[in-house]
Amino acid sequence: MAEAAVASQAFAVADGAVVRLTWVPAVLLDAAISAADRLGYAQRSAHYRAARSAL
Repeated sequence: MAEAAVASQAFAVADGAVVRLTWVPAVLLDAAISAADRLGYAQRSAHYRAARSAL
């Protein structure tokens, strides 16, 4: 349970940081998709998938 809470907090911090970037590399988008999927964040996963397909 504590591991999931830490993962969720880490994702929130990283997710917030990504919006400040002017360019996000594909490898970072792939990692974000994977993390969102593992955490069950379907909406964020879809957002990152759309950004990835736009590259």
